[in-house]
Amino acid sequence: MKIIWAIYAIIYDALCHLLSYQELLQRARVALQEENDTTSHVLDAGCGTGNFTKEYLDRCKNKNVSVECIDASPSMLRRAINKLRAYTNVHCARVDLNQPLPYPDAQFDNIVCLNALYATEDPIKVLGEFSRVLKFGGKLVLANPTKEARVRDVFVEHIKMNLKKGWAGVPIMMKGILYSPIFLLIFLINFLWIKRLGAKRLYHFLDNKELSELLKQAHFRVLRTEHAYGGTDVFIVASKMLVSNDKFDNPLVCEIAQGANDMAALYRLRYTAYCEEMGSLDPSQYPEKQESDKYDEFSTHVIVRCGDEIIGILRLIRDSTHGFLMEECFVLPDSIDRSRTVEHSRGIIKKEHRDRGIYTVLLRGAYLWQREHGFITSIGAPRVDKLSLILLQMGWETIGEPSAYHNVVVVPMAFTLHKEAQNKAP
Repeated sequence: MKIIWAIYAIIYDALCHLLSYQELLQRARVALQEENDTTSHVLDAGCGTGNFTKEYLDRCKNKNVSVECIDASPSMLRRAINKLRAYTNVHCARVDLNQPLPYPDAQFDNIVCLNALYATEDPIKVLGEFSRVLKFGGKLVLANPTKEARVRDVFVEHIKMNLKKGWAGVPIMMKGILYSPIFLLIFLINFLWIKRLGAKRLYHFLDNKELSELLKQAHFRVLRTEHAYGGTDVFIVASKMLVSNDKFDNPLVCEIAQGANDMAALYRLRYTAYCEEMGSLDPSQYPEKQESDKYDEFSTHVIVRCGDEIIGILRLIRDSTHGFLMEECFVLPDSIDRSRTVEHSRGIIKKEHRDRGIYTVLLRGAYLWQREHGFITSIGAPRVDKLSLILLQMGWETIGEPSAYHNVVVVPMAFTLHKEAQNKAP
């Protein structure tokens, strides 16, 4: 089998001349770039000859990104090292995905695994390792062949995409003709070897439902599924979540809000709470019934779901040119390290779910995210009511006198996480 992979490595880069393959790489890159993170440490698992990492770094505007490329094939990895030699923010290592990954917990912000999972011995164990080394809320971008995958569909899709380009596609078509002997060899390797091993269940060709179920078992929430690579791959974007049971033993999922739908849902929940229930904000300022402000751009949003419904939210504000929201009412002590502090705000639970201990689940998710990103101090200005008493019992301390804010009395509070978080920088 090693000999086959060595031969495949020699001709593998010919795939870069297929428009269907280029589209797969671009789709994975865009999935990672959807979130505007200031830093990102990416694992390219089963990197092959390094094509995705090159595509990602060539188009990535984030200068603080770094990539760890791993593959079990020495031949593939050797070509990846040569291809990526000019990049100072890439490290390549020979790692077998069938073995425990040689990285600590929560090491990576995102993971990409394109057409490598199928060749592992036990996909659920591999996904479990991905979950372990991925940070809470981090993305997994995954492509895997389906049971109905036909290699010729990749080439058919290339031709169709080429024809749509009209005369502009002629040079690409001519190059494809030039590479046709290599494409034929790739076709034979896939048809005579990979496809047959898949038929014998030695390789794992999975449909959308099967792969989504495996991801759920590994504590991932599927954000979206598509078909790619000429329809031969199922393409999935998922995020790492926490699963908890409330006091009624109902499954609750805690995660980081991802995408426009999540943001719209939590903005609506905030509008309901602050404009309709509490009356502390003017509804006329939010004609779309979605409450948002200038701090959201610099925030991470922890959410709790019951089924598909978002029933609890908590915003974590990072320091920015706007400062923290509570500074509109209070002066923070000089002892607080602003670069390693987040403010807990807009903590809301849907009215019909407020007796289920959901705020504790939100705090658990918030503290986990903070530890993994190096934010050791939590600050906030809860109302002087049951919530502030609960926070005092959980170790929070008051850092000032209560004050009126939007028709309610709030008190400034702070909490420092355990020392193991203090060694990580944001």
